[in-house]
Amino acid sequence: MRDKEGANFCDWFRPRPEAHRPRGGEKTQAAKARLDDLFGGTQTANTKPESARDKLGDLFGAGKKPGK
Repeated sequence: MRDKEGANFCDWFRPRPEAHRPRGGEKTQAAKARLDDLFGGTQTANTKPESARDKLGDLFGAGKKPGK
């Protein structure tokens, strides 16, 4: 009888965690920097929901009745 599980393992091969390095890291950072420059920078996680509501209210005229 053949050992089916044993064929799936190899003690001679051990992958290195640092073996894969994604290419284009510098290009990615440069592209992100250009997008930040174009659209006004990155958003911070400290943005308060109240300030977002205030900005929407200013944009759409919160509290104003249509036609007046």
